[in-house]
Amino acid sequence: MYIATSLLCTCNCLNVFVSHINYSLCFRSFEVYNSAFATTSDDEKIRLFWDNIPLWYNMGIFNYFEKMNGVVVAETYSAAWSLRLNADKPIEALALKSLKSYPLVSCVSIQKRMEMVMNACRDYSIDGVILHRNKSCAPITLGQMDIKAALLKELDIPSVIIDADHMDERNFSPSQFQKRADSFM
Repeated sequence: MYIATSLLCTCNCLNVFVSHINYSLCFRSFEVYNSAFATTSDDEKIRLFWDNIPLWYNMGIFNYFEKMNGVVVAETYSAAWSLRLNADKPIEALALKSLKSYPLVSCVSIQKRMEMVMNACRDYSIDGVILHRNKSCAPITLGQMDIKAALLKELDIPSVIIDADHMDERNFSPSQFQKRADSFM
């Protein structure tokens, strides 16, 4: 089991390293996009937290909450991949990335993940949490029911579970999402 997990972590880190190389090519485009489609809202009243990988095929899903004065201000996924890689030392960079990044979100106990989410909710003054039950990423999805219960019991923060897949849009039902999101908000 440990070897399989290590191989999975290494493969994910290799994908991230390749993405990092492409990152420098895309950075300017992102800056232009970000300035045109900023996700902040002047009417922000509800601060939301997103748990798990976003829906890459539907990043506009975050905008759905804006019409109800909600803004996603924090999430679990990107923090683990935000470490810079040294392109001059790719093998060393991959090793460090594997040791430092992936375990921040996937290779930790449910208790540690719960602490990370709870701390982020305190730090960012979160009013509600969206738990993405991701069909393609079981390590991050595990423990979400425990996190949901702890958020309500310890911090009085409501949450909603959204069923989807971060890559395969066939596993996303817009009508189911809208019903859950609307009743949550």
